[in-house]
Amino acid sequence: MASSSGSRSILRMIIKNFIESVTPRKRRGDFVGRDNFGNKYYEIPPDPSRGKRYPVRWYETKVSDDWEQEIPTEWEAWLRGRRTSAPGIEEIEINARIMEMKKQKGAEVEDQARKERELKTQSKENSETRELQKKSFPVYEDYEKNPGDSFEKISRDKR
Repeated sequence: MASSSGSRSILRMIIKNFIESVTPRKRRGDFVGRDNFGNKYYEIPPDPSRGKRYPVRWYETKVSDDWEQEIPTEWEAWLRGRRTSAPGIEEIEINARIMEMKKQKGAEVEDQARKERELKTQSKENSETRELQKKSFPVYEDYEKNPGDSFEKISRDKR
């Protein structure tokens, strides 16, 4: 009878584990913060007494299962463990201002480069036309202007 109760508990354990593996896990972690895109960030702190040396970090997107949207670099560094503390609101605002300044500066540099390219192309065109003008043959009244027209025909047409 002892063996039958042992097999029942094993069968019960197998069924319980199967059901737990099929149902989605609910992670229980501490809410750490939210970014400008509406993503929520969570963390389970490390617990060396239980064998967890590193924290477990994750995020939930604003739109369910939209994993292609952007994540700010500060939060990405925190998720990957490159930084120990979560980014603060002031830090994110400062970095956003720096990013905008870089975009403006990049647009200015691009405009300046575009203008320089236009000037170069114009100067090349001007130099090419000058070279063509220099290389063209001199025009004399004694020579034919169009092949086949003789000097006499041209002089009669002028009268």
